[in-house]
Amino acid sequence: MLCLINRKPNPALFEVKKVYQNIKVHPINLIEGRVLIHNKFDFITLEDIKINWELTANGTIIQNGSVDNLEIESGEQKEAIIQFQKPNLESNTEYHLKFISSLKNSVLWAEKGHILAWDQFKVPYSTVKESNKLEDFPELVIDDLKETYEISGDDFKIRIGKTSGVL
Repeated sequence: MLCLINRKPNPALFEVKKVYQNIKVHPINLIEGRVLIHNKFDFITLEDIKINWELTANGTIIQNGSVDNLEIESGEQKEAIIQFQKPNLESNTEYHLKFISSLKNSVLWAEKGHILAWDQFKVPYSTVKESNKLEDFPELVIDDLKETYEISGDDFKIRIGKTSGVL
């Protein structure tokens, strides 16, 4: 069931929309901003579709723009180059490039800006992960009791059974 009786969508509806989307972006070389846009529609071109892109760092948009010249015939593919600047890489940060395909104008069944498809890819920037220093953590107390080990810290206490491993 995609919608409840009160027309509230179930999560499955969003999954179906994603699976059935007719515009697909495939990565070629994300570092260079090269992607392949595939028009999976049977009869329409992408000239009435707008594809915007967003470069995010840990989910925060740091750059955005749009893909130009989307005159892609039905069933065809076309390479596009996304013009973005390499960000100042920060440690412990993941970068993603998201593409959102939406209507340029309103149509009978949807308003202008209605999202038809989206794709998101991790940009393979290598960022050095900072290791946590042992002295940054509070000290742990480990007690060897008769049947359990008791490990405690500033705000927790846990017991582990010696024979069963049960917490």
